[in-house]
Amino acid sequence: MGDTELPPVTVEGDWSPDQNRTMKNKLQIYFQSKKKSSGGDCRVEAEDGAPRAAVFFRSEAVRDRVLARKNHEILLENRTLILRLSSGLLENPTSSDGDSDPKIPKSEPEPEPSATKRNNSKSTHRPAVVLENVSENLTRDLLLMLVENISKLDEHNFSLEIIWESKMAVVIFNNPADVEKFIPASQNHSTMRKHGLSARALEAATGVRVEGLPQKDVKDLLELWFEKHWVLPDKVLMVPEEQAAIVTFGDPKDVEDICRKEDHIMRSIPVKLYPYYESLGTALYGKGRPSWKMPDSFTVKVHPVIWKFLLMKGLLGSINDQMHPHFCSVALDDPEVELSPLPSLLRQKGLTAKDVAVWSKTAREAFCRLMSQYSAFECDVNTDAWKSAEKEVHLVVKEDAILVFDASKEVLIVAGRADDIKTIRAPVENIVLKAASAVERSTKAVSETMLLSPERFYILKHEGLLKAASDISSEMELSYNEGTQTLTIKGLTEEVLRTKNWILEKNTFIMEKQLNIPQGLLQYLGTMDPVEMSKNLFASHNISAVFRIDSNRVTLTGSSGKALADAESKMKADLLVRTLDVKDATVLTRQEWTDLNKELLDTFNSSDRRTVNIWVSEGGGKVTVAGFVHPVKEVCSSLNEFIKNYSQVQESIRVESCAVVQFIERKKSDVWLSIAKDHGVSVKLDPERPKIVVGGARLHVQRAKSCLRELAGALCAGTLTVDKPGAKKYFLSQGHLFLSSALSELGCVVVLRPEIQDEEEDEEEGEEEDGVCYCSVRTSSRVVVSVSRADICSLKLDAVVNAANEDLQHIGGLALAMLKAAGPQLQKISNDHVAKKGKVQAGKAVLTDAFNLPCRYVVHAVGPRFSEYDRRTSVSRLKSAVRESLRQAEMVNCSTIALPAISSGVFGFPVPLCTETIAQAVRDYCDSPQGPRSLTEIHLVDNNSDTVRVMAAAVKKEFSDLEPTMSIPKEMSRKSKRAAGGHQRGGGSPSKSPSSQGAGRGGFQGDHQVNRGVQRSYSSEDGGSGRMEQITPDGLKIVLRMGNIQNQSTDVIVNTIADNMDLTQGAVSRAIVEAAGDQLQVAVYSESETSTRQHGDVVITDGFNLRCRKVFHAVCPPWDGGGGQAEKDLSSIITSCLEQAERRRMASLCFPAIGTGNLGFPRELVIRILLEEIQVFSRRRSPQHLEEVVIMVHPSDQKTVDSFTRGFSGQTGQRNVQHEDEEDFSRSAAQRASSHGRNIS
Repeated sequence: MGDTELPPVTVEGDWSPDQNRTMKNKLQIYFQSKKKSSGGDCRVEAEDGAPRAAVFFRSEAVRDRVLARKNHEILLENRTLILRLSSGLLENPTSSDGDSDPKIPKSEPEPEPSATKRNNSKSTHRPAVVLENVSENLTRDLLLMLVENISKLDEHNFSLEIIWESKMAVVIFNNPADVEKFIPASQNHSTMRKHGLSARALEAATGVRVEGLPQKDVKDLLELWFEKHWVLPDKVLMVPEEQAAIVTFGDPKDVEDICRKEDHIMRSIPVKLYPYYESLGTALYGKGRPSWKMPDSFTVKVHPVIWKFLLMKGLLGSINDQMHPHFCSVALDDPEVELSPLPSLLRQKGLTAKDVAVWSKTAREAFCRLMSQYSAFECDVNTDAWKSAEKEVHLVVKEDAILVFDASKEVLIVAGRADDIKTIRAPVENIVLKAASAVERSTKAVSETMLLSPERFYILKHEGLLKAASDISSEMELSYNEGTQTLTIKGLTEEVLRTKNWILEKNTFIMEKQLNIPQGLLQYLGTMDPVEMSKNLFASHNISAVFRIDSNRVTLTGSSGKALADAESKMKADLLVRTLDVKDATVLTRQEWTDLNKELLDTFNSSDRRTVNIWVSEGGGKVTVAGFVHPVKEVCSSLNEFIKNYSQVQESIRVESCAVVQFIERKKSDVWLSIAKDHGVSVKLDPERPKIVVGGARLHVQRAKSCLRELAGALCAGTLTVDKPGAKKYFLSQGHLFLSSALSELGCVVVLRPEIQDEEEDEEEGEEEDGVCYCSVRTSSRVVVSVSRADICSLKLDAVVNAANEDLQHIGGLALAMLKAAGPQLQKISNDHVAKKGKVQAGKAVLTDAFNLPCRYVVHAVGPRFSEYDRRTSVSRLKSAVRESLRQAEMVNCSTIALPAISSGVFGFPVPLCTETIAQAVRDYCDSPQGPRSLTEIHLVDNNSDTVRVMAAAVKKEFSDLEPTMSIPKEMSRKSKRAAGGHQRGGGSPSKSPSSQGAGRGGFQGDHQVNRGVQRSYSSEDGGSGRMEQITPDGLKIVLRMGNIQNQSTDVIVNTIADNMDLTQGAVSRAIVEAAGDQLQVAVYSESETSTRQHGDVVITDGFNLRCRKVFHAVCPPWDGGGGQAEKDLSSIITSCLEQAERRRMASLCFPAIGTGNLGFPRELVIRILLEEIQVFSRRRSPQHLEEVVIMVHPSDQKTVDSFTRGFSGQTGQRNVQHEDEEDFSRSAAQRASSHGRNIS
């Protein structure tokens, strides 16, 4: 046959184009296999994009044979495909594998001529003789000499190959006739008989051993390779552990042809071929056979039950596989396991005599390590106990182990994997032991009873009765009957006896004692279960005692005299009874009293534990509270406060003069009557004395007094001294002529001051003292946080915090005051610190000695300078300064520390924001896992009462869930407030009250007006813009500032617009829309829904490109020349903006100098209305969200700046009052009243 390819055979089937490459490889293997397809040497080309391929055969006979076969099938991805064959050509055959081109030379060398040529060649089989029963004593030289003597040939005419592992040797002769001579001659040779040797002819080899194969399965490749180059083998047996295969052929001549050469290459895989003889069980290697002797097999005994487990789990094959790396075969036919070497042992590269010698030891150790993964244990158990426990044991063991019960030895053997045995051993042993014990107890158990009182049984249990019984035997049963007061003990006789002895011994030490306790406490204990109460009271503190109540007496029972003493002390320490006197029995009839009692009992008591009880005496004059100390104190505190608050009292309010009382009675009757009604109190106005008497429940009286004080405080009263003869007489006789007109026309009440004041009823309210606590709260970490008005320089605490600057130069405010108190050493040590370590950054703190201060340490905290443009950073750094101050104090184990309002002075931090931030920082520190450690008290202090009140409100808000105790003192009297000009030690300058201005001789004495509860300050910020502040009594900050309103970062900006809503009209509106963008105009039109709006309307939009969140567009009217409506609309706009900001939870709002531009409003009027409406809003609403209201004035408008500054600082153009002659007294008095407007004289 030539090398020219025949026309292709077209193959079609149901495979996808994606499977073309896979299908091509499978078709190549299929059509090259004579066995599978009757095919032979060929190549395959697949058609792209179609389930079709072309097969090119080199032999026409093979091609015809393939086409003649009816059925062709192939397996593709677990699916059988039917192949359709035809002899036509493909239209566009393409090759997907370059190796299929017949013109490209093959990388695989051609081993030998074809099978046809081999069959015609002369046989090359070399005759051989097998010597059997070759012992270890026979050396190679001896066997060579023996063969030479028998055959009469020298060593060059034959070769000898010894197979030690089979105790055989093979002699291969060059001449077949020598075999025929050797076998008969060997039978009668004396040396052969002496060594028990026998000889037989070696049959022709029918197999080939292929060595050097890869680990992967190449069985199909072997078949194709042999079929291609020689002939298709009958059988291929893979030996993967030796990387070899045994290939069997039907004709020995094929083996002879194949083994003519030892080294071959199978598709780039180098392999070695040796003739394999089935009778020998090995191949003949010639000179390549190792010369080492195969080690002997040996046996190892395996636990019979473990052997059964291995057999049951089918692990024999796995064990053999794990021993193959050690060249060992394991025969696990019985518990005495045989370990034999594998032939591959002697065919290792670089094998040494030592490797062969130590094989047995290595194999034994490997097998023992393998067997160590399995273990067994035995349990002694009789047949009855095993029957009882068998089912439960099987549930525990499951399939993890095998169970073998030997009834003759009464033993249970459990075997399995060592890890599983570790897990199940204890449960199995416990089950077996329990079953054995149960069997024994069922036949030998006894039951005995003992008389025991419940108290003694409780003591015995606390002393460890149940544990002692369990130690004696866990199977013993104890049961106590309270009705018969008997203890039943059931178990084996010895166990019961030992338990009774233990009880009798303990009983001898139990003692009793009667206690005399207060009736209220006895009543409380009578409601409790004695055993449960004793557990909570005594057992929880390891006191072995119990109480009972007999004939109104408490009897204690204890395990010893010491236990009795400890129990008595514990009762005295932990139990308490208190009696509250109630002078006003009507307090106890209020629904609030009932609700409070229920709330307190529900708070401190639970369904399973009652810690406190409350009783009211029959007459209602006393309330008894009994129970545990803490709940009793807390309940008493709440009840006492309630009794105090709701008891009927009568208190007086001191006012400046009788004129105030008469003015309130005449002009404010609707207000004071409303106050009396709203608070449920009685109000009595004494026209002869400067006081108001309020009667009712103390709580309501205090609230009503606050409202009445506010009402009186809003009025002005003054004294006019008329140094003229006959003035008093004239006033008494003629005063009624103009007094009525003064009241109706001027809104004033004028009275003649009484000569005698009732000094005993004066209620002067002095200035607040330092050290007054405004607020206190205990955190979850047991730290007490308090707010106080105090001089921080005089506090005797472990540490105080100084509000320092970055250079630690103590030159003003609190820092200067602290330096004066501590001495110059404080500045020196501060300078040394800065010189060594540099400036202290904002948010950091350093600690120094206190020197002459009463505290131990000073923590210098550097707070941030406040910036409206970066409020978040300012707040963050202030929190860091507080946190670092507390950390520094704890580093030196301080227990107490005081902090001022850091940064609220010259650093410009708004007081409400400052105090809120400090409160949050303290709360965060107290609640954090890292702290506190040593701190027990944190005092927030300031010497400015207004700042302290704001700070107390911030702490109350931040710690609201912990219910802080608020005790804000009464406000200072008007007299003391006029004199007080206190400053904040945090760095501000004293706020000066307006000077009292006299009018010369006969003028008003000290007549001036003061804004109550307002803190004013003026400071120059870093940017150089002016800033003035007020803080209302409710904590709302009012700021007057110069700048551009469109640059403000407040939550809300107020804009003034015309009724046509065109934002380009007006300077303020135009500046805002230019900064916000055109979308602001669109939003105004969208929100308005109409083309025009009424005066006083407010349209709300987003801020867009502005730094605010919302813009309130107010439709402001032009000034009407004092007609009244424009002023009313302006007031409405301001109030509406404030209400909307609070409703929308905005924290800050900015007004422009609304109406002072083109609209023509008087500047003095605008600032007055702004301040009045803001303060009225603060007083009425007490805003929870709105914290700051800014009034923005453009710095180029100097007139507005001057007018607003005067109005904000409260400056007025009061004229001095000149005295008139006596005869013209009525006219001058009216004029003077008129000059003071609504002031009351």
